[in-house]
Amino acid sequence: MSKKRFINFGFTLLETTIAIAILTSSILMVYTAIVRVISYSYNNQNQLIASYLAQEGIEVVRNIRDTNWIEGAATWKEGLEAGTYRVQYDSSSLLSNQVIPLNIDASGFYSYETGDNSSFTRTIVISKPNSTDEDILRIVSEVSWPKDNGHPVSAEEFFYNWY
Repeated sequence: MSKKRFINFGFTLLETTIAIAILTSSILMVYTAIVRVISYSYNNQNQLIASYLAQEGIEVVRNIRDTNWIEGAATWKEGLEAGTYRVQYDSSSLLSNQVIPLNIDASGFYSYETGDNSSFTRTIVISKPNSTDEDILRIVSEVSWPKDNGHPVSAEEFFYNWY
């Protein structure tokens, strides 16, 4: 009888070892999946913020153009010469191009003046798509965040002379 008991115990030990191995590998797979989901979620959050910041850059340039029309400036594109610039949400003019990260303040606004450093940088590129047509400007707003190896997000729009 003692022999039979030993054999049953051996199978039980082997079964227990296999069950622990299966349970451990299952837990590791779940943990790996959770880590990936969190990583993708964080990256998606940064891409969403970057896309909003890129669109905001276009809107700031549009506001400058619209202000030129409303105030009767000499030309609709006054202050919108071809070049590379930066802007912040409350800009009434383009700022010189420097690679400076945007700051985020306690209210959630991104600017260059107040708040804590963020990893986002925004660049505005103004160009003429056709050298002979003076009534079209191409605006490209690009936001990148190199800290997390994010791919740059850009928004593009063409502005026309409404006069």
